[in-house]
Amino acid sequence: PRTCCVPKCRSNYRGEQYTTVFHFPKDADLNLKWQNSIHREGYTVTKNSVVCIKHFEERFIERNNQATRPDGTLLMLPRKCPVLTTRSFSLYISKSPIP
Repeated sequence: PRTCCVPKCRSNYRGEQYTTVFHFPKDADLNLKWQNSIHREGYTVTKNSVVCIKHFEERFIERNNQATRPDGTLLMLPRKCPVLTTRSFSLYISKSPIP
């Protein structure tokens, strides 16, 4: 598994439990916001750079798929892998993991 690039974060290092990670956004402006948010001087983001789920507020993480059935009821199924909402891409990443 890829390790989180946020300083002092040990997510996915050997001996640690697996943690979901997210790649940097492809959009140049959003990518730059993420780079500035990780507070890591001289770090060059690559295609392998990731930030773990611990640095995002829970309200910006989608853990379920939702669909409306023909009868109007909502069907919710757990996702295999959580994803970030589009709103989260404009947020700053916290310096330390969110408890």
